[in-house]
Amino acid sequence: MLYFVTTKQHMYTMKAHVTFRGRALAPRLQLFSYQALLQARRVPAGTYIFCDLERLPPPWREAAATLKFELCDVHGLTVLNDPATSMRRYELLRTLKQEGINDFDVYRLNETDTPARFPVFIRGENDHAGSRTQVIGSVREFRRTLVQLDQAGIATERMIATEYCHTMDDAGIYRKYSAFNVGGRIIPRHLFFSRSWVVKMPDLNEPSMIEEEWRYVQQNPHRKELQRIFRLARIDYGRVDYGIFRGRIQVWEINTNPLVTSARDGGGPARNPAHEHFSAAFQEACVEIDREAGPKEWLTIRHVVSDRAKLGPVYP
Repeated sequence: MLYFVTTKQHMYTMKAHVTFRGRALAPRLQLFSYQALLQARRVPAGTYIFCDLERLPPPWREAAATLKFELCDVHGLTVLNDPATSMRRYELLRTLKQEGINDFDVYRLNETDTPARFPVFIRGENDHAGSRTQVIGSVREFRRTLVQLDQAGIATERMIATEYCHTMDDAGIYRKYSAFNVGGRIIPRHLFFSRSWVVKMPDLNEPSMIEEEWRYVQQNPHRKELQRIFRLARIDYGRVDYGIFRGRIQVWEINTNPLVTSARDGGGPARNPAHEHFSAAFQEACVEIDREAGPKEWLTIRHVVSDRAKLGPVYP
């Protein structure tokens, strides 16, 4: 069995998949919330995938890391994603810049007066809400924006400034590539086109774009580079979102609790072949990492969180 562990508020990512395109996966998959699992004294044997790592504050992360250690080292289970070592957004982007993979850098707002280079934009360090600002072009505008965020009651201690990387092509189109890592297997998910630099949905769906996405999911052109990036990030399961700048990958983030598929996948019927191609590959990858242990094999957990309230809330 496969046990996907997420925060209680964000279990919908996998639920949406197994109730639509991923129904064949449902019999071998179960969802746990961190809120429930960390207080469980007995858990079923199987393969555990620790998701939603970005949303775990330090106390939750430490408790989840202790559980991961017990599952692996005491009981010998396979666990994907180590809460103690998997990189979050800031560490990942800073590392990719240092490794010469990304051309842009990132700064915590509580660690610097102003970024070294402009333009930049500001977003949350751990959330998936996208940019909180427009592109900021100068020190003066940056400082004015910080005042505006403060006046709006938006706390900046968990905010980062990211140097803007201009990936628009000559026709004014932005591309957002996304690919999953499932236990080391890279599976292209989609290729979105937009005229906006914040690409959340496939805003453009011209026939040539549908064809380009289809080639991307079939050919998996960046597989080796993405495998290296996931190894650097120490992330075994998640989805990387990235663009291409001057022929080179530029990673925006790795989401460890991504939406897989849903009935609301955009782009219309023309994109269905790409969705189905991905779903079949995702199913195969999940079967490969599944360690069937039998439904009645239960394991006793020694390190149980006795008082969940002491952990505080998870990030929204």
